[in-house]
Amino acid sequence: MAAAAGPAAGQSRTAVGLRVGVVGSSNLVRDSIVEAFAVRPQVAPMLGLRVTMPVGHRYAVGGQVAVSRSSLRTVGDTASATVTTLTVWAPSVVVRTSLRPWLAAEARLGLLLYDAAEPQGTLFSDGAPVAPMLGVGVALERPLGTRYRAALFLDYDAHRFTTTVLEARGFTGATIVHRVSVGLSLTREFGHAAP
Repeated sequence: MAAAAGPAAGQSRTAVGLRVGVVGSSNLVRDSIVEAFAVRPQVAPMLGLRVTMPVGHRYAVGGQVAVSRSSLRTVGDTASATVTTLTVWAPSVVVRTSLRPWLAAEARLGLLLYDAAEPQGTLFSDGAPVAPMLGVGVALERPLGTRYRAALFLDYDAHRFTTTVLEARGFTGATIVHRVSVGLSLTREFGHAAP
């Protein structure tokens, strides 16, 4: 989400931001055989790093890499079980804008890469998907001196999910997976005021 603040008028600064939060995901798979069941990651801690550069006085463009790690769970009507530990990598390109001195919004285009710790016997046993992802976000920002800025961010993204194992088992189409993340960011600006 918007970890970097928009540059003030007359400034040209590169911003580097660290983001820490949690991310929750909707079901990767949902079906009903004898009883209904779903497979989804648990709420996961998330760590992100972002670098942006200003474009004009209101916009910034840059790149971000975020990673989260939690248990992948099968949840049924009567029981649940841990399948494996799942790491999700999310590199993306970010375009952000300052709507107010204290409020920023952004759009992201990137990829979701699923990395199962023990893929054998899971829906990732024949390979993990690399899925295109679209996201948006907002942030409440507060300056900390002249070069630092803290923010409370809220992000949303979505992607299509399927695997070779699911297709082989007769799952047609792909599941639209929704993810929401919330957390705090700290950004430092580098550079000098433009003449």
